[in-house]
Amino acid sequence: SDSEHITEIITTLANKNEELHNFIETLSHLLAGVQVNSGQVVSDLEEEFDTLFSILEEAKESMTNTIKQEQARKSHELQNQLTQSTNALESAEELLEFANHALDIKDEEEFAKAAKQIKDRVTMAPAFRLTMKPKATDNMTHLMVDFSQERQLLQGLRFLPVPRAPEIEVQDCMVVDNAVTIVWRMPVEDSKIDHYILEYRKTNHEGLPRVKDERCWELVDNVKNTEYMLTGLKFDSKFMNFRVRACNKAAAGDYSDPVTLETRAFNFGFDSSSSHLNLKVEECSVEWDPQGGKGLDSKVKGKENKGSAHLTNLKNMTRSGTPSPKRGSNTRSPAPRGGRDRFTGESYTVLGDTSIDSRQHYWEVKALKDCKSYSVGVAYKNLGKFDQLGKTNTTWCIHVNNWLQNSFAAKHNNKAKSLDMPVPERIGVYCDLDGGQLSFYNAESKQLLHVFKTKFTQPVVPAFMVWCGGLSLSTGLQVPSAVRSFQKAENGLAGSNSSLNKQGNRVSEKQMDSRGPMPRINKTVVLALLIATSSIFLLFQLYYYRQYVSKVASRIGFGREFHNHLVKRFLSLAHKFSLPVFLADKASLSLLSQDTVLLKDSQLKEPHCTFLCTNRDFITFGLLGNLWKYDVRICAAEERGLELLEIRGKDPRLVSMDDLMGSEIPLHLLFRFNSRLVHVVVLYERSGNYLWHGPLRLKASMDRTFAPFRKLDFGRYAGAYDRPELILTTLDGLDVRIPKNFSRFLKENSNSHFLELYLLLLCRYVFPRFSLCWTELLELKVRVPCETLDYVMANYGPDWNVPVKAWDWKSSPPNVQENGVWPIKEWDDVIQVF
Repeated sequence: SDSEHITEIITTLANKNEELHNFIETLSHLLAGVQVNSGQVVSDLEEEFDTLFSILEEAKESMTNTIKQEQARKSHELQNQLTQSTNALESAEELLEFANHALDIKDEEEFAKAAKQIKDRVTMAPAFRLTMKPKATDNMTHLMVDFSQERQLLQGLRFLPVPRAPEIEVQDCMVVDNAVTIVWRMPVEDSKIDHYILEYRKTNHEGLPRVKDERCWELVDNVKNTEYMLTGLKFDSKFMNFRVRACNKAAAGDYSDPVTLETRAFNFGFDSSSSHLNLKVEECSVEWDPQGGKGLDSKVKGKENKGSAHLTNLKNMTRSGTPSPKRGSNTRSPAPRGGRDRFTGESYTVLGDTSIDSRQHYWEVKALKDCKSYSVGVAYKNLGKFDQLGKTNTTWCIHVNNWLQNSFAAKHNNKAKSLDMPVPERIGVYCDLDGGQLSFYNAESKQLLHVFKTKFTQPVVPAFMVWCGGLSLSTGLQVPSAVRSFQKAENGLAGSNSSLNKQGNRVSEKQMDSRGPMPRINKTVVLALLIATSSIFLLFQLYYYRQYVSKVASRIGFGREFHNHLVKRFLSLAHKFSLPVFLADKASLSLLSQDTVLLKDSQLKEPHCTFLCTNRDFITFGLLGNLWKYDVRICAAEERGLELLEIRGKDPRLVSMDDLMGSEIPLHLLFRFNSRLVHVVVLYERSGNYLWHGPLRLKASMDRTFAPFRKLDFGRYAGAYDRPELILTTLDGLDVRIPKNFSRFLKENSNSHFLELYLLLLCRYVFPRFSLCWTELLELKVRVPCETLDYVMANYGPDWNVPVKAWDWKSSPPNVQENGVWPIKEWDDVIQVF
């Protein structure tokens, strides 16, 4: 119709107007930027020239001083020679005059005396002792300069070439697991680029960035590669803008064309207006507040408090001052209209402030320490004010109870299914409203806890119950790739868990009529049916046996190829991130010989998986920890379909008297592809010039079915190895590093058990400062304190030479002092029994 057509035109014009407004703002912003940046560039240019002028002035002054110093030196030397020569000339003239007068002496004795005097004076005359060669010349050409090259350089001064703008490869960019990977390239290769600058900001607008956006650009400087991963983000906006610029040593180029990536995630908070009065609600946390109803009228209308109409005074609460979630009664009167009376009675509930009406969403919840009871799940909005999570057909949850007795169960429609697994520290909730599925996960390991399968008939909201404790909420999270992969692989597998929806409704009519008379059965017909069934079963067994025998070899081959495929994926990942790994698998190394290793030179390619495919479901590699950069994102294994389990532990290299436990470091990495496993043992360099790996200890929250942990070659105990020399060889067509002396490495594995030396001192001893001297004890050269007597007296007292019948190491020494008690929670790490 015409009205619809005009509406479309109006919408198009409105969108175009908004686009033009945004473009005008961009142009205005650029125009202002040109003015500001031009002034800045002129200022920078003047500063550079001023620097150049100052350098030339300094060089001129320095060289002028050199000329002046050379002038002064030569003038001084020549002036000295001139003065000495003048004095010598005067002396010579005086002597000449004296000699002329002597010629006139007639007396022989006087003449002889004068002659001798003249001879002596001539011998000592300065004129005969002076050199007649000038000590300096007037030549100053050695201080001349030639600035022709420099002049050409200065005349050739030009603006430095500015790097071109990079191009962001949108098709290679990824947004997954609340991390964004940005990939870009240069339109023309530029070897002078020193680094890149990445800028990003969150926005709720699709398309090109807007100048007047609500958030400022954030900067990541000094990026050396052409890709970068932003991690640990909270996606509280629908999109993110990105732009990159290249920099050389002196200039930064233009920004790339900005791109906008969608980061849509489920972001919500607690709805304080929907909570029970005994709950203290903030945006991302909720805590039990037993005094929440204090001061209000304790009378309750009977119609509004069915099942708990009796009144309970605060004095009748439990000893902790907290009523039981089953026995506690409502202690407040109904809130006035518009107040917070959404839930009352024992429904200690609070809802999320955003409903879910489509798509898949994910959020995580963590219970505060010592929380007695809590539930996490979803509910329809029409939840009654006295309804409790899991006790109605419109709520689904998992419930944790740590009060009186511990329980962990999935609840729906007043039915519960016990969950036989440890309660994780953080619980992940995955809701697929369109697919009719609600799943709960261990947020750390992504282990599935429980699945509800149902058909949601209306939107749901996140729902929470907490009593005597608190919960913290993490939202703005994307569906983790591990959860998404699990959902695809296991779609429909956990249907038995949905039995809570239908339990109790399967009573058959035959069971209802089982009290009636049993009808007569024809025995001949039954016997014939049994014989026919048995014959068919035997024929099927024979057929299956023949098929099995004929195909068992091919199945073994398929398993080997499958294992080889896993190793290829892992080595590809190691190559991409430069992980310094080498083959450490006992079964694989035992198949090698020296001739096999030397075949690398001939580039032998094995037609079948021989060395890397053993009869085990796992293979082991070593990783040199001192060559491994911890910021490498090994979680990129998920891109290659590999599941990753990282085992961390204490770092014994950081042992000190203040912190005997050190800090946590990666010890073992487990990469799984279906049922096959790559076990990576991280080997660290210790101060004794050897390699050490830690034990493989699983935390209570970890999935113990992830791998055959008891069968692994490494990890039952900590181990120590001599540093192996590694060589690169080809095994089964793959380039693999192995220990050069692999036979020795295998021998070390059998007796590599390493015990960490921890000193569990409950007492400490104080000694005076001493130095060490050598002595001989039992024909051994050993160290002893040089101040021996002071040392002995400090530990045994002045009567150290008097025999003692009873000696207690922790009380008898005079220099012993109490040093405290080791914390019980650290005993498992310090006290080890083998």
